[in-house]
Amino acid sequence: MECGKSNCRLEVHHIKPRRRNGSNTLDNLITLCESCHQKTEGQEELYMDRYFSLLKSSDNKNLNYAQHVMIGKMWLRKQLSGLGVLYLTSGGDTANKRIDWNIEKSHTNDAVCITDLQPDTCDIKEWAIKPMRRQSKAKPTMF
Repeated sequence: MECGKSNCRLEVHHIKPRRRNGSNTLDNLITLCESCHQKTEGQEELYMDRYFSLLKSSDNKNLNYAQHVMIGKMWLRKQLSGLGVLYLTSGGDTANKRIDWNIEKSHTNDAVCITDLQPDTCDIKEWAIKPMRRQSKAKPTMF
């Protein structure tokens, strides 16, 4: 993010616009706050070099892994689409809903956010599941 804001609504921005044949890959995407995103609208060419340099200065080693995950997600999406209607959401959508609804980040709250249910209408109880050994690994002692 350019302005350094945190805990605010983030929007995905194509550094090279799609209308100018920009790709929809991770190396062409950056997250911006709403005001920074509006500032770049219609003036993307002025910001392209700056945003690409921000991406290049960060540690991009993990982008290769992320691209592989994206390929797997696209395959899974195609397979699931053959089974029925598929509704997609993203982590950004979930985060923005948490901010709008003023709820904390948790696995349970994220599950509520992706269903489009209102958090105050859900009576959800959180459980912690701990694995328990069935047998002790301690060696028996001889008397």
